[in-house]
Amino acid sequence: MATSPVSRGARAWSGPVTVPRAVAVVVGTALALALLPAPPAAAMDIEDVRTSGTERVLAGLRQSQVTVTLSNGSRARGNMLRLPEGDGQLALRPRAARGTAAGIQRFTDLAATERRRGALAGTNGGYWLPRPTGVPNGLYMQAGRAMAGKPVTGSGLPRLSATGPIARATIGWDGDGSLLMDRLGTELTLSADRLAGSTTIDEFNRMPRNPAVDGTAAVDGELLLFDRTFGADYIAPAGSTAVVVEDLPIPSRGQVRGTVENVHRWDHPVSLPAPGGRSVLLAYGDRRDALDGLREGDEVAVDAEVAPLTSEAGQWEGLTNALPGGGLLVRGGQVQSEATWRAETVGDITGRHPRTGVARTGDGTVMLVTIDGCRTYETTCDRNWSAGLTMREFAHTLRHLGARDAVNLDGGGSTTMTVDGAVANRPSVTGRSVANGLFVYAPLPPAPRPLDLACPDGFPASGFEDTPGTVHVAEIDCLAWWGVTSGVTPERYDPSGRVTRAQMATFLAGWLDDIAERGNGAALPDQGELTFADVAGTNVHADSIARLNAAGVLTGRTADSFAPDAHVSRAQTATLLRGALEHATGTPLPNVRDTFTDDNGNTHEGSINRLAGLGVTTGTGGFDFSPENPVTRGAMASLMMRATAELVEEGWVSPPA
Repeated sequence: MATSPVSRGARAWSGPVTVPRAVAVVVGTALALALLPAPPAAAMDIEDVRTSGTERVLAGLRQSQVTVTLSNGSRARGNMLRLPEGDGQLALRPRAARGTAAGIQRFTDLAATERRRGALAGTNGGYWLPRPTGVPNGLYMQAGRAMAGKPVTGSGLPRLSATGPIARATIGWDGDGSLLMDRLGTELTLSADRLAGSTTIDEFNRMPRNPAVDGTAAVDGELLLFDRTFGADYIAPAGSTAVVVEDLPIPSRGQVRGTVENVHRWDHPVSLPAPGGRSVLLAYGDRRDALDGLREGDEVAVDAEVAPLTSEAGQWEGLTNALPGGGLLVRGGQVQSEATWRAETVGDITGRHPRTGVARTGDGTVMLVTIDGCRTYETTCDRNWSAGLTMREFAHTLRHLGARDAVNLDGGGSTTMTVDGAVANRPSVTGRSVANGLFVYAPLPPAPRPLDLACPDGFPASGFEDTPGTVHVAEIDCLAWWGVTSGVTPERYDPSGRVTRAQMATFLAGWLDDIAERGNGAALPDQGELTFADVAGTNVHADSIARLNAAGVLTGRTADSFAPDAHVSRAQTATLLRGALEHATGTPLPNVRDTFTDDNGNTHEGSINRLAGLGVTTGTGGFDFSPENPVTRGAMASLMMRATAELVEEGWVSPPA
């Protein structure tokens, strides 16, 4: 019998749909590794742990190399990121591949996407599961809502508790960045006036079990919850009831309520779309009656509860972010036992492999650490580079680095760290896909300052014939209107030409003269002594150089050399503009946040940051400033007009009449 297609819109489906053929499910990293046989245990033989090459990335974020020396003379090498816990400028956040609970993505692609959103650096994230591939194995939260819940174990593997929920190492943190680390179990329960008491929700954002396809243990039935973050189609088994509810943003702990929009029942398997903007309760088998009685318009409640093993449950309420790991490595400064890691059903803990972990120190420093290595079956990996570490060795390494609490994340071929857009470590597998990542974010550089106050609508065009089509045409025309430039000829401005130090002096002198004559800016000296042997008195820029030097706005390369024909870099321009602004106003520019990553240690970094804070200087993409690149005449016009806009806004000068 013909059936209607599935609607993929925000509204729920309206009828039965066709049943697809069975599709092979890719087994998630965590479950696959958990079922692999472990090689013989390696002794914990750490002789030394050292860090080297520490560099600032941005603000309080530092990167270092880690070298672990083992007793047999081999070394394990890795990378470390350190940042202050709760830093006001830096934020630690997880990010799901493709933005959904289900699905995987090459980590380098995920990192590139997040860099455009302000991610400075990061590592691969936590373990994940099939049904469908990519769903995190435990509590995963992003932007204040859960996207996955209950951790599960491999078939026949032990649990930490025989009666309570399965507990796996989890990291949780709220908006202020304070981290919690503990073994955590979660429970979701459903209640409604029409239901007899509350009932347990078996799984969240996971497909119904299908032992023939995904290798899961057979069950007689399940009550499942899917929400708008799920991101995958799924199959409802025969004998299913589906209740469509308005969006239910599940918290880390607490209750959320929603209204039933419609109810569907099927006696045969059906293919269902991702929930879109709604949540769906799906019950089948001997749990189908869990939803009996619910009708359109009823209100349902879902309660989220957590069961940490050592911390207080209330500490896990109201979290903004959470990431499940596998193996609570260090707790309260003590390395945990291998028995507890096995109880969490982590994979191979005794072999030396690549590792990824998160730790916090007693002084409130967060560490993201990767250790390179090779899995036993990897044939293209450079085993001479790094020996890898056992889980116990990794825990002791983190403890040596100062960890008070630490959680193991997904490792092996997934272990990857990126810093400022580049892979910092040596992954054992190139192009490995992951379910999520953990990134350090900072505010992106400010946008350019608007020019509407300095360049109001209707100002006249300059008449330069070589500026139309350039990105700086409006600023060049406005600079000419202000009388600061007349071009290289009346018809040409030469927007792509590089600015020399001598030309810069004339730009700045004319600009400061105008601000003083028509506004309240401090005037330059009427004349100055020309002290530079390489600037002839007949040089067209000599007077501007002498006056600016007398005012202290610019200086020579040496006491008697100015280098008038040398080109001005972007970094030098920032310092020159800063000096001109501070001269005009008589007030130092305020110090602001660290803005760019490629000007660290540059003499002009302070000026770059100050002008970036005003929206005068901008980057060249992401967190790059390209400080050594030369400044063109067109870019110079834009910089000067943004600085002019700052002075107009602060009342130092008004646009020409």
